[in-house]
Amino acid sequence: MSYVTHLNQFPVKGMRGVAQNTLEVRTAVGIVGDRQFALCKKTDQAAAWAPKAAFRVGMNTPLIPTLTPHLTQDVIDPGQVLQIAEQLGVLELKVINTHREFNMTDSQSPSVSLLSLATARALPRMGTHTTHTDITPCSIDPRRFRMNVWIDGLEPFEELNWVGREITIGACQFSVKKPCERCKAINASPETGTYDIPLLQELGIFMEKRGYEKSPKAVMGLILTPLSGGVITTRDTIEVH
Repeated sequence: MSYVTHLNQFPVKGMRGVAQNTLEVRTAVGIVGDRQFALCKKTDQAAAWAPKAAFRVGMNTPLIPTLTPHLTQDVIDPGQVLQIAEQLGVLELKVINTHREFNMTDSQSPSVSLLSLATARALPRMGTHTTHTDITPCSIDPRRFRMNVWIDGLEPFEELNWVGREITIGACQFSVKKPCERCKAINASPETGTYDIPLLQELGIFMEKRGYEKSPKAVMGLILTPLSGGVITTRDTIEVH
């Protein structure tokens, strides 16, 4: 039986996640408060969904994944924004606030991301060991993948068989849309922000060697579409339909 071990909310796109005991899911947005804010690369960026290349994220700004968001009354601390701008050497850093009307996830449609720790443990050892002390050690720190829901109890890569099916997590029902295509952001250390291992390239090679036939090869985790709202909690079990 597979079950939820960790839940992560990412209030600011690209920044560190915040561990939660529960996550609220809505069909119109996905996880409430997830990717609510985004740091724009251009000051004239429209306050609307855009591809991740438009924002300061791990694949183009390795500083960002090392930062923990400072929020006050549902607003990013202006002092933190100013400090980030100074570190990046820019005069102004525009912040988009979606006001929870939509999420700045990589997918324009409402989505929730899921990672199987069994699959993460199956990856070849590269770089630093995970710093989490409450899970079975992984060769690759699962934080690199920046996923909302971590689960355990499966065989490695078993979750890939769920694509096209529906699953229930606790009281919430989802359609499994697709495997999660990875980008350069997974090369960045969650601790230092340096691109310390060529994980994107190695993941593609590894998946091809194990017989993964679809393209792109560098996938890890799943993208879910919420079919019903509700609350997910740690220790919830997963039912596949």
